[in-house]
Amino acid sequence: MSIDRISQRLPIINQSKSENKLKDGQIVRGKILKLHPKNMATIQIGSNKLVAKLEASLTLGERYYLQVHNTEDLLHLKIVGHKLNNQSNQNSAELLKQLGLKPTKDNIALAQTLLDDHIRFNPDQLKKAFLILEKESDKEQTKSILKHMLAGNLPVTKSVFEALMSQNERGFTNQIHQLQQLLLQKSSQTLPEQNVLNLIKQLTGTRLNNTNIIENEILLDVSAQQKEFFKALKLIGVIKTDVDFEVWKRNLEPFLTQNLDSNPNVSKYTSHDAKSVLNISSKYVIEAFNHLVSNRELLFNLSEKWSQLFSKHINQSISIQSSLPSSIFEQASQFILDEISPLLPKQQQQQLESLLSNNPQSLEKLMRIMRLLHDNQVYHKMTQFIVDHQLVNENRNLPLEQQFLNHIKQFTVMTGLTYENLVLEDHSSQLNNTLKGLLLQIIHQNNEGPISDQSVRLLHSINGLQLQSVSELNNILYAHLQIPAEKIGLVNELELKFEGKKKNGKIDTDHCRIHFYLELSHLKETIIDMNVQNRSVTVTVYNDMKNLKTIGNPFINLLKENLKSMNYTLSTVSFKPLHSNIDNSLTENLTYETNTQGMDYRI
Repeated sequence: MSIDRISQRLPIINQSKSENKLKDGQIVRGKILKLHPKNMATIQIGSNKLVAKLEASLTLGERYYLQVHNTEDLLHLKIVGHKLNNQSNQNSAELLKQLGLKPTKDNIALAQTLLDDHIRFNPDQLKKAFLILEKESDKEQTKSILKHMLAGNLPVTKSVFEALMSQNERGFTNQIHQLQQLLLQKSSQTLPEQNVLNLIKQLTGTRLNNTNIIENEILLDVSAQQKEFFKALKLIGVIKTDVDFEVWKRNLEPFLTQNLDSNPNVSKYTSHDAKSVLNISSKYVIEAFNHLVSNRELLFNLSEKWSQLFSKHINQSISIQSSLPSSIFEQASQFILDEISPLLPKQQQQQLESLLSNNPQSLEKLMRIMRLLHDNQVYHKMTQFIVDHQLVNENRNLPLEQQFLNHIKQFTVMTGLTYENLVLEDHSSQLNNTLKGLLLQIIHQNNEGPISDQSVRLLHSINGLQLQSVSELNNILYAHLQIPAEKIGLVNELELKFEGKKKNGKIDTDHCRIHFYLELSHLKETIIDMNVQNRSVTVTVYNDMKNLKTIGNPFINLLKENLKSMNYTLSTVSFKPLHSNIDNSLTENLTYETNTQGMDYRI
């Protein structure tokens, strides 16, 4: 959701209400409300009023541009130019001239909108904003983002602008999938690229309540050209030992082409073999994997010893298509029967023992099995799959709200939203487990090309999420989350905005406001505005479906009961159109009145 669309409903922080303290160098627009004896006057700046001592001749009722100058005792407000007239463009142009900045059409428009919305800035910030504005082609979008940056007191730099621009142009989930598709198109990936694909799979792949984790693992690994799960299934007899990976992939291609871009968990198979494997019992796979992993060290060492003793002889026999000498074959077979086979699950014992025939074809299949038993990557994949399966089972038994919280925590850690904290706290070993850390590696390794370009764009998006994640003004906390939502059954992504008074370092849950921006499969774009005052909850649902109220009414009693169980009272639930007559209440921030008394300014 773009910054423009967000600001229509939950706008950028209104500095005039949320932050009264003027800072050195800032430019503000003030109006002389009242003149007092002894050169005193009441000045209005935005919604705030202050009393100041006059050291310049000002006219009652007139407006002026003022620049803040800090001194040891007082704040001085220096007049910039002359009193203002009713021509806003002319006033803004004159201000820019006074500040030594170019009064171009776009510069004037940006300065004017900042002043009209009482967003404070200093000349240096404005100069940097104009440099960015000058180089961008989409002037309106650029002005909107620059306004957002200045209102939120963000650094006016190219990197911050690009971070917000990346979020504004493309959804975070779309950015992830674009990079995923580019990486999948490569014939082979570097280690950081493989790790990025694994993270993307974990963030957007298997639904938290999806039981067919095997299907998901097969499809995503085949798409990523990763063979470890394919090898693991070979080892437990699910796939025949002589099946080539490319042949296996071709069997799945019709399925992948049809479903990978939309939903990897919806299936229409065109290959009977692929269908039988994809429908294999997860219980069987998990039991076989657990058995092999528990004997991993012994199997690895024994298969290595067996290879050292017999592989040279067997490879020679295969190359000349002849049998092994009887004595060597008996020794190799007896080693397997006595040492290796007892460590395998029963079905794998039968599979391995069925290959103990002294002919080149059986010997070649036997060598493949022994190589798999000596492949650490295969054991690692089995272990990872067991853990993933446990997580799915655990999540299936959790309440939906806990599944949702777990997904948010996983997203925060995996994406690298705390990357800079990890650097400061010297947790360097954890950096490469984050999407941000891996993207930095990919960008460093690939100076140019579509993968590097998309990695840069995704990195900008993560930076944008970090910049807007949490802020605090006047004891009010603002938080913003934007997460992939496919894993929790939504379309694309979920966006949340929180704001409320600060209490014990957190948002006060008795007095807060939360906005949910959702893209639903059937209801489409939906916004939920939840306002909490003294634990009394008001909910407004915005959606353009004509029968929205009919759809939503049956759920109100359930919502009321669930809120009551958490000691909240449901006050009202209302349903309104999304794109017409948007309620003005959505454009109001939580604000708390403050008054400035006494004389603490000099003009």
